[in-house]
Amino acid sequence: MAAEIARVVLDRPTKANALTAKGMRDLAQRIEEAGARANTGIVVIEGRGDKGFCAGADIVEFASGPDALRDQGAGLVGIAKAISGSKSPVLSLIYGRTLGAGGMIAALSDIVVAADSLVFGFPDIVFSMYPAMMHSALLSRVSASLAWQLCASGRLLNAPQALDLGIVTEVLPADQFAQAAEE
Repeated sequence: MAAEIARVVLDRPTKANALTAKGMRDLAQRIEEAGARANTGIVVIEGRGDKGFCAGADIVEFASGPDALRDQGAGLVGIAKAISGSKSPVLSLIYGRTLGAGGMIAALSDIVVAADSLVFGFPDIVFSMYPAMMHSALLSRVSASLAWQLCASGRLLNAPQALDLGIVTEVLPADQFAQAAEE
């Protein structure tokens, strides 16, 4: 039996695939299920729409109060556990806005293929929040001092910068991204 590609799709394109707490729980469950199947050769996480892979956590939801923020935090932990617990390698296909939770997903993935349209970063500091979970995820790809600098500054990276830092493993042209990534 040939190994299968398990696709997990972020499908909220009108909101740049921003994740609600429920969306995070669902995503974690889909990754966990895909990564646990014996016939899965690789788990591919991809986004829908032209705004980007994932703009992060849903800002409207987390701004609604501490309970929502706590629920989103729990959702992020679930995603991190699902990716790190996958028995199959995890590949993220990232493009456009890949921020916050989207960046965490990428940083935890085994392989990260980016479009040259990438805008990558952790702008949580704009909301006076330090992205501790994102910092932890980044430590698997960059030095502690660079992870701190990226999280504390909210600095955004383009695709070549993310490649140079080792955050992404390959960059493909945005205008042919779907086809080139498939190949």
